[in-house]
Amino acid sequence: AADEMPAAQHEALVANLGALGARRIVIQAAPHDGTAALRAARFREIFAQATWAVPPVVEAPERFCRWPLAVVAQSDSVSREMAELFVAIAAAGFKPVSLIDPSLGGCDPILCVGPQPQG
Repeated sequence: AADEMPAAQHEALVANLGALGARRIVIQAAPHDGTAALRAARFREIFAQATWAVPPVVEAPERFCRWPLAVVAQSDSVSREMAELFVAIAAAGFKPVSLIDPSLGGCDPILCVGPQPQG
């Protein structure tokens, strides 16, 4: 199923995130997309397992939902922390895109889980 994540990938991401120390992240899921919601819940479990502070998954704005996985930052918060987060996710075998949204104001990094490619 589209929401399946190999155990090795899950474990790699927990290890990579855990190595960064306890941080905060907001996880969003594409609205009206059951698979995205399941994947977002799975990512939330992984971040929590890595001792990150993760509030409940919220609905993503449509503008973030054009990609299967996006790391979103406010422009002036493109910091070492954001770069490390992106690399931790990519190194576990995921293919996130990096988005900048100056309208966000000061907020925690966002991981947006969008529609998955079919097939």
